[in-house]
Amino acid sequence: MAYRIEKAHIRDLKRVKPFWKGMVRQIREVTGDDWPVRDPDESWQRRHQEYLTWLNDGAGVVFLAVADDGEAVGYAAVRFTVSGSAFD
Repeated sequence: MAYRIEKAHIRDLKRVKPFWKGMVRQIREVTGDDWPVRDPDESWQRRHQEYLTWLNDGAGVVFLAVADDGEAVGYAAVRFTVSGSAFD
């Protein structure tokens, strides 16, 4: 099966939601009660708002990995920030 990478738009964030929530559930499973991990729904609400902000102000971009049948199979989000103290 072939895949393509597409730049996501705000309307595409709904396709990202199951990946984010699945990741949070996995983190909760791995960490057990050792770390305070948010509920997947609450976590998504927070991340969704961050993604909206990043996309609207140009501070980030989201890419979708899409199969030939149009199904999203993964994603990557990038946030642009100023360089830190070590790199210019």
